[in-house]
Amino acid sequence: MLRELEDTARRLGIAGRVEWQGPQAHAAVLDAYRAGDIFALPCRLGADGDRDGLPNVLLEAQSQKLACVSTRISGIPELIVDDVTGLLVEPRAIDALAEALATLICDPALRRRLGEAGFARTVGAFSLDAGADRLAARFAARLGTS
Repeated sequence: MLRELEDTARRLGIAGRVEWQGPQAHAAVLDAYRAGDIFALPCRLGADGDRDGLPNVLLEAQSQKLACVSTRISGIPELIVDDVTGLLVEPRAIDALAEALATLICDPALRRRLGEAGFARTVGAFSLDAGADRLAARFAARLGTS
């Protein structure tokens, strides 16, 4: 897979602007998120229909208060509410993706607002504690012990 990506970067003429990091320790990944201003993950269906349900990298990026741009596919809209906790575009909508990125690049206040809202949503609805609390409440309701 890496060889294919490197070949694609060469073919597109961007190989000199790409730095291949390889596997990193989790702390280094979090540091990279914290050093960023925007996180973009334009997802699409694979040729065989394969897709990520809800990519962990979006949760990680939002946990570091990064403004995120992604696509309306699979479970991503459950995490990212368009123009509330991030920006969403349609899969393969290159112009819309470029426009969303340009909007965030030019508007630091919007980046901060979306980053803070994404963080709040991630820790409030997608954290281990939040999930365990919801699960416990469902069990209690089902068992009639609430």
